[in-house]
Amino acid sequence: MSRDVTLIRATIRMTDRWAVGKFALAGSEIDLPVVVDPRSPTAVGHRPFVPGGSLGGSLRRHLGDDGERFLGPEPPEWEVSSTAPRQASPLAIRGTVVMEGLEISTRSATSINAASGAALDRTKRTEQYFSPGRFVVAMDMSGRAPADLGAKLASWRPQLGRGRSTGLGAGVVESVELLELDLADAAQLTWWLTSRNDWYAGAAEPPHAPVVELNEGSDAADDLVITLKIIEPVHVGNDDNDTQADGRRAIGVLRQGGRVLVPGSSWKGIFRHRAQTILNLVASPEQSDAVAVILDAAFGSSSKGRGLLSFRDSLAAKGAAEITRTHIAIDRFTGGVIDGGLYRVTALDAGAQVELRIQGAGKPTSPVGNLVRHVARDLHDGLVSVGGMGTRGYGRVAVVNGALLEGLDPIDVPALLASVPASETKGEADGRP
Repeated sequence: MSRDVTLIRATIRMTDRWAVGKFALAGSEIDLPVVVDPRSPTAVGHRPFVPGGSLGGSLRRHLGDDGERFLGPEPPEWEVSSTAPRQASPLAIRGTVVMEGLEISTRSATSINAASGAALDRTKRTEQYFSPGRFVVAMDMSGRAPADLGAKLASWRPQLGRGRSTGLGAGVVESVELLELDLADAAQLTWWLTSRNDWYAGAAEPPHAPVVELNEGSDAADDLVITLKIIEPVHVGNDDNDTQADGRRAIGVLRQGGRVLVPGSSWKGIFRHRAQTILNLVASPEQSDAVAVILDAAFGSSSKGRGLLSFRDSLAAKGAAEITRTHIAIDRFTGGVIDGGLYRVTALDAGAQVELRIQGAGKPTSPVGNLVRHVARDLHDGLVSVGGMGTRGYGRVAVVNGALLEGLDPIDVPALLASVPASETKGEADGRP
């Protein structure tokens, strides 16, 4: 019987905000909290906790047909699990060690009425998320690892937690280290018993050099990237207010690491609502059901799960100019200023640029890519605004890479319907699109 074992250390970098959620406790002020490890307090709060089940599900989807070879057969349905035979996964996920990205941020969000552009009643929620960062996935398997395991792990692009189509949860594997040990050797057995956990955490040297696989490729080339220039100030707010130099308060903007942030949820709402308007304009009455299917398949829904399209966060450059405007609220009956109605608004100023990255659209000439580019053209033409107060001189943007708007094909509802899946499975983990 072989006494070989392979330890595997995969370093994952979360490129965007991320949130592995849990149920909110009764009376909690946070509607969508994140999971933390109560055993590991730090100066900025508890460390994030990444469940192995979330990682295993993401890895199985990445491995595709090889999933059963490395992770064993999928578990049976709950109703038959008590009598069905079980088979352990050859590759075991033992846990994670978070290295960077410890800060927990809180923001408020709301759903938007597509017709009026105003917030829907009773939809305000408070949610938490973690900053981008790195963590190590500790894995092992009995015997020697298959020759192709390292390369397959290195090409993994994990999608973790909630909000994966609205800017959260995108990651990439930076490196994979495979360390083969012979436990029949006394020295290696001693190291395995006493130092392997420290090696996973980067605090111990291995008995010999591991095999290292680096991520040399990326599917980012398939993303649709739209560079946008701010024409009118853009304000995506949060509950926090900024203190101005004169001591007065101003409605602040959403930030990440000191940079102004336009979240993927805002982009997704803009593109979905405008796509719905376009499709309703070109579709015949008999195609109304087809329009609903296209929207659900492309953008997701609470009943169908996640859609094809995923909208990443957009960050302004460090030091991008901001502007503060002073406004007053008017009494509609007297025409005068409402007492105490003076307020200020902070926004990303005109001239700044942001990059919008959309995943899942396929080639720009595909039916879905063509629909997305039609929405981008409407953004460029000023028919749609970004952020709040779009009717008060805020939110206009222009597409910088204008070639993206050239050669648009007419919207073909039957072609769109044929290009998207008829139905999507429910979203994993949290069931949110």
